[in-house]
Amino acid sequence: MLALRIRTASMGHRALKQRCPFSTSSPSSSNSGGGGRARNLALGLASGTILTTAAAITYINNHVGGSDGLVRTVSFYSLAIPKYIQYRAHMIMQSPDDVWDELHAETSKAGLDKIMELQGFYVKSGQMAAANIGNAFPKIWQ
Repeated sequence: MLALRIRTASMGHRALKQRCPFSTSSPSSSNSGGGGRARNLALGLASGTILTTAAAITYINNHVGGSDGLVRTVSFYSLAIPKYIQYRAHMIMQSPDDVWDELHAETSKAGLDKIMELQGFYVKSGQMAAANIGNAFPKIWQ
């Protein structure tokens, strides 16, 4: 093994590069199939995926409150996003007042149920919505 290392070191950079399986250039017919590039690409993609997953898990644990916080966040947005889309659609269609009143009643009940389910931060947010500072929410939400 020691003799192989000494021989490889004495061959110089060019010869070593030609024998390296991770070389991106194809200096001779030894790497002519392009398999080295495909292998490098696969290794790079796998490494990137692993690092991205690790970063996502770290972010969730540090900033979202772990898996429980993520579940709570997804639960909230599973109600909030569809309701937002409904409100925007009614704004575009310029729906009459009775449709808006029905949508407000439906949304306020669903929102209260979700707040009571999730507790904590969501209760405090609901209290702020009920205070209606700046008239940001419909009267039925108070």
